[in-house]
Amino acid sequence: MTVVPLARAARLGLATAASSRSVLAASFGWLVVLAAVYAADAGPPLSAMAFTAAALLPVAAWATAAQLAATSADLRQVLTAADGQARTLLADAVPPGLWVLAATVAGVAANWLADPHPAPLRDRLLGAVLHLLCGCVGAALALVLHAAHVARGVQALVVVAATLTSARLAWLPPAGRC
Repeated sequence: MTVVPLARAARLGLATAASSRSVLAASFGWLVVLAAVYAADAGPPLSAMAFTAAALLPVAAWATAAQLAATSADLRQVLTAADGQARTLLADAVPPGLWVLAATVAGVAANWLADPHPAPLRDRLLGAVLHLLCGCVGAALALVLHAAHVARGVQALVVVAATLTSARLAWLPPAGRC
């Protein structure tokens, strides 16, 4: 059995994601969220970052689902046959992971550049961790739903329900203390 190098399969996923208009739309949507939050005084920096982190969950799920949908089903079957399901999912997770990392940097940079309130480094690091966690949860949710062959409409409903649930839990930001 021939194993496709993981780096090659991940590069293929990155090329697919870069050429997908839906991934571009999700990226633009993330920039619109940041612009909307920081267009006026967003309030305390940590609260603003907690809000944008919570908004990153569904956007990361959208970008991940778009990247997975852009990959050919035939190519995915070939990779799965050559490498197995686990390695194929790992290769599928690389582009969303890089997207979440870039979105986290954008979220923290937007807060640093556009928020007039000074914030200690500790708050900015906590905001970065919140962005990473929420983005990874969204991407992981999309990966799990895709691996389970859940229909796209049901995926959207599950992601929206998970986002609303996490936003309403009293011990998680933005509803809880920051």
